[in-house]
Amino acid sequence: MDLTKWLSIVQAVAPMIITVANPAAGAISGLIIHAIGQAEITADDKTTGQQKKDAAMQIISDGIGVVNNVKGTQVIDPAIIPTTSDVVDDVVEAANQLHDKSTSQVKS
Repeated sequence: MDLTKWLSIVQAVAPMIITVANPAAGAISGLIIHAIGQAEITADDKTTGQQKKDAAMQIISDGIGVVNNVKGTQVIDPAIIPTTSDVVDDVVEAANQLHDKSTSQVKS
């Protein structure tokens, strides 16, 4: 997989997917995109999809905690964390499909 290309696809499609799939998560779309990217960048060949998702979800959780701690108040409701799980799946699935499609078109 061309990681640079895949990450570009994530950055391009994620805002739309997040806003449509979970409008409440739109406020943290940048954090979700960052979390997915970091989980993929830090993975190795033995890292499973579930391990990458778990890493992304931890980054999202930590990011929300940091924002709330820095602000000294609850700016982002941590209850949103579980609702972002499906959004992460949707973004990754779309990026995988688009990456595979673009790769197969190049080979043709």
